Amino acid sequence: MDAHDSGESGEGSEPVASKSTVLPLILSQLSSYGYANLSSVIAKHTNTRMTAASNNDLARLVFLGEKYKGGFSENKETIPTKQEVPSDSITTNQLDKVPEQKNFQPPTLVDYSKLKYEISYQTSHKGPATCAAFSLNGQFFATGSADSTLKLVSIERLNNSSQRGNYDEKPVIRTLYDHRDVVNQVTFHPNGLVLASCSDDQSIKLFDLSLAQGKRSFRFIQDNSPIRTISFHPSGDYLASGTASGKLVLYDIKTLSGSTPNITNTGMVNSVRFSNDGRILSMATDTGESKIIDGITGQLLSSFATASRSISSTTFNRSGKSLLSSSLPSNGYGYSTQLWDTSSGKMVQQYMLPSKPNAEPVGKSISAFNFDENLVFASDPASGSVCCWDTRTAKLMNQYGGFSDPINYLSLSPTDSSFVTCSQNNQIHYWRSIAS
Repeated sequence: MDAHDSGESGEGSEPVASKSTVLPLILSQLSSYGYANLSSVIAKHTNTRMTAASNNDLARLVFLGEKYKGGFSENKETIPTKQEVPSDSITTNQLDKVPEQKNFQPPTLVDYSKLKYEISYQTSHKGPATCAAFSLNGQFFATGSADSTLKLVSIERLNNSSQRGNYDEKPVIRTLYDHRDVVNQVTFHPNGLVLASCSDDQSIKLFDLSLAQGKRSFRFIQDNSPIRTISFHPSGDYLASGTASGKLVLYDIKTLSGSTPNITNTGMVNSVRFSNDGRILSMATDTGESKIIDGITGQLLSSFATASRSISSTTFNRSGKSLLSSSLPSNGYGYSTQLWDTSSGKMVQQYMLPSKPNAEPVGKSISAFNFDENLVFASDPASGSVCCWDTRTAKLMNQYGGFSDPINYLSLSPTDSSFVTCSQNNQIHYWRSIAS
């Protein structure tokens, strides 16, 4: 057996982990950094089985190693020997914890009163752009369209191209074709290697992004009603979907078998979202009702009605204690975004869009938290713009856009101050923050 694979070390040499232990860590770390294609190539070349999810376990282990080695000092007397390192110093559970750092300097706080945005990049579909989503590592975003296609955009290429002032290396790295009708939503699998989409053609498509030339889905789910919304469980093992007929379905990703929770619902499902820990799931309908569902058993935990006739989007904050929702005008209210306490069902904050009360709806409003949850963003279909508020005070900080055509969708980066808008005029705009 290869000594490197077995983890054995020669006489006088330091003990090392086996190759079968290290390679999966490398692959997962590369995927986490956004190099999913490179990770896939290395996996095939080394005959290493790909793990289900990208993670930062290797980076954490290196950090711990630096602490023990005093910053990789060449003075071996400062490197703890096998006997000097406590046997319980590194455990599996500790890999999920951020090690304490001495002389830790907190990150520079963003002065949101001076934060402004500008369009850094734009591309387009051949039909109205209907949806968008960022990968969890913020390295890619994907869009869908009424023309039934999807686009995959590399943030790294986008930034490099804009810095060079040309687009020789096109940011759009893939156009995907497999739907036969309007694409209603796109979402990335937690491992970053798979993109899922749902459509009015009553199907969910799964695309393998690790394939260099793949433009068609490698797996699909067929329903008997247009599928309006989808959301991956944080484990990546399950996928929730909501249909135009009002049905909620939970799918096992490995078998693609689906189960329908016994939940009474009379309206079209516009949004389903898992919380970050996967314990709860939100479902919102066009009747203005939101439901909180147990993410494991599928049992209804609570429900609450809004003052609107339709809820168009929902998203949890990181803790899962608050739910952000956007509503269409009704009962004297214009487009608005609300923040709800998930345990009590009470509204704790409301963010009013500048559109006039009782205005006839011209589209749906989509809302989301920014990456540090200090700001709330929402699209205003009536003015073709995006509004930004302070999360806690609901103070309107700024308004961006003012396009002649409605904005159909809004997606914010989970890692930095950037976002994507999808417009009725086929355009996709990538916005980046600038200091005023």
